[in-house]
Amino acid sequence: FPSHDNVVAAKQYLGKGNQKLVDAAQEIGLIKQQNFGASLDEFLDLSKVVEKSKGQKLLDFPRKLQTVSEETAKLNVFGTWIKKFASKAGKTVDDALKDPDILENAAKKAEEAIFSPYRINQAERGLTKDLIPFYSFTRQVIPFTIKTLFQKKL
Repeated sequence: FPSHDNVVAAKQYLGKGNQKLVDAAQEIGLIKQQNFGASLDEFLDLSKVVEKSKGQKLLDFPRKLQTVSEETAKLNVFGTWIKKFASKAGKTVDDALKDPDILENAAKKAEEAIFSPYRINQAERGLTKDLIPFYSFTRQVIPFTIKTLFQKKL
């Protein structure tokens, strides 16, 4: 079952609850950023220049679900680090959300912790996806795990 923090992050991402964290994450570029292809798809969809079939909309669903899932997880990690950095700096969360250094550091922690297939360039993904199952995850988890082990001094 999802943890309480995950449920709160999902509600915030979907526009329910306190939006300050979502707004800060969006302003710093952590979530809800569209690439050119996604922006073009949205423009064509809204302009009705090209009608998407129900089948195409169904095929787009996994990508959209991946994005929402990934961004909700990033928002959860981002919020956790905002709270930690605010406490360490002796600030309230609201004050921390106005501090560019805290925002940047929390965003870096969230990007580092949530593995995304989109952080690996398309050429590398294309070459390896048929050869090595779960390559993008493995490629990101190994350096993260090694770094975490050295930081925790296990």
